[in-house]
Amino acid sequence: METTRPASPPPPVILIVDDQEVMRRALYQLVEESFPESTILEAGDGAAARRMCEEHAPQLAILDVLLPDHNGIILTAALRSMKVRPEVIVTSSLNDPHYSDLALAFGASAYIVKDHLLAELVPAMAKALEGRR
Repeated sequence: METTRPASPPPPVILIVDDQEVMRRALYQLVEESFPESTILEAGDGAAARRMCEEHAPQLAILDVLLPDHNGIILTAALRSMKVRPEVIVTSSLNDPHYSDLALAFGASAYIVKDHLLAELVPAMAKALEGRR
């Protein structure tokens, strides 16, 4: 008797949003190494992030707080209210509990200070994506 295995979920689509190209490149490499099956998209501002979400329906968005045209925390709420509703991880150089509390209140699944990205981002991404499968 042959058993069928359940279909595995499609590879995740992950959107990286940061206005600093050097940071986007570093995040891209980290995501690519940790989630090699994923499709990785990039945006340098909030308007591009919204377009990418509408066009590509990412499961996860990694947002910087300080963007040239948006506050990443407000953008979190906007993305989480879209039809697509990606999980959101907010990153920032600001180590301030006020920002962290706001990001979580506005729908982020995690807030990570950039000094801690190497240790905290991949586990936070795995947790956020696990909830989407």
